[in-house]
Amino acid sequence: MSSEIVAGLEWAGLLRKSDVVMTHASTVRHAYVVFDLDYRRKIDAALAGMAKLGIEALGRFGRFEYVNSDHCVSKAMELGRRMAAQAKTGDPK
Repeated sequence: MSSEIVAGLEWAGLLRKSDVVMTHASTVRHAYVVFDLDYRRKIDAALAGMAKLGIEALGRFGRFEYVNSDHCVSKAMELGRRMAAQAKTGDPK
């Protein structure tokens, strides 16, 4: 399955197969965020805790948001660009 995903992303012009270092695909039984009355408080606390540790939360499961795959890919590419720019400065943050 991973090779098909990489091939599709390459076909769409989103990456080059030669740039892919690792892939992993899995199936998740419960794929939807559960919105309860305390959702916003819990999410804000979780995201703040991750940010303190220097963890970049990304995607449906990382940010606890219901977003489409194209949005996840777009945000991942944006994060990759930011991380590459930061790496050039030598700043570990």
